[in-house]
Amino acid sequence: MKKYIRAFLLGTAVTVSVASCSNEETPLQDEQKVTMTINVTADNGASRAVKDYNPDVYPGRYYLFQRDTQSGKYIFIEKEGALEGNEGELKETAQGELNPHFVLTELDPETDYKLVMLARPVNNNITLPDLNSSYDASPSIDEAYLDYLVKRDGETIPTDNDIYRDVLTFRPSRETAKQNAVLTRQNGAVEVRIKNKPNMSKVTLTVKSLVAMAFGDGTGGQVLQPENKTETKIVDVTKEMTEGLNSTDVRIKVNVLPQEDITGTLTIEYNDGKPQDVISLETSRNIPVYPNQVTWLTLGTNGGDFEVHFGSNIGLEDEWNGGWN
Repeated sequence: MKKYIRAFLLGTAVTVSVASCSNEETPLQDEQKVTMTINVTADNGASRAVKDYNPDVYPGRYYLFQRDTQSGKYIFIEKEGALEGNEGELKETAQGELNPHFVLTELDPETDYKLVMLARPVNNNITLPDLNSSYDASPSIDEAYLDYLVKRDGETIPTDNDIYRDVLTFRPSRETAKQNAVLTRQNGAVEVRIKNKPNMSKVTLTVKSLVAMAFGDGTGGQVLQPENKTETKIVDVTKEMTEGLNSTDVRIKVNVLPQEDITGTLTIEYNDGKPQDVISLETSRNIPVYPNQVTWLTLGTNGGDFEVHFGSNIGLEDEWNGGWN
């Protein structure tokens, strides 16, 4: 059975608009095809101003699936590409609108489609999949997945991966229509805050995480493990700190996929020969991880008693403010 976390996603996000491309409103004949234009813009925080999407900062890809009338499944139809577009540079029109960033052509009218869009920061260790080369047969959307945490060439599991996604469902039409979608951060984070612990020489945080997420999870913070993923499904995400440990408020954080209950450990080593502390992150109640939010646990001076908090957006000011310029 698939398990999932639902959460209300907060914070700045990328806005994606979809509009059919036509100046005509005449009825569409069955044999005619439809062209859809996809506009990618960025929501500029509190001002709600629109900024151009910058693929050099957040490279992304799109994947198109068509609903099979017999099975009811959405099947990949070998339409995919980079979000940077196939229509040249974005320029503002006389009406103040942005030119299309990429175009979907030869779409069947009165047919349901799902469009999956993925993006990640340029320095992240995430490879956006190429379904055309990775699959021998066209998969359903439920069989397509993204590897989120991957160990490559002897590297350690990355602790700061971010992945952004949205899934649009639409039925093409030549009548003018617009749809808005939001490319939102799908991963969450676990942060431990250590208060007033003197003489620490090394702090190690380890949190278990799923390694992949299914394409067709939908929206609204639902992140699922794909059913057909047969490789290792859970890995230990580990981060170590040896600097800045003299502070009265030491913070250590790793990014992981959403989960219903945190499993992991916090290990503290000391300069004065005191035996190391190995503290379990598990408590008497479930501690979930939500998309685009930090779950933080505050460790005080009374041993392994944690205070648990939710809702802080992941690196909002550091990563998003002006990041699309």
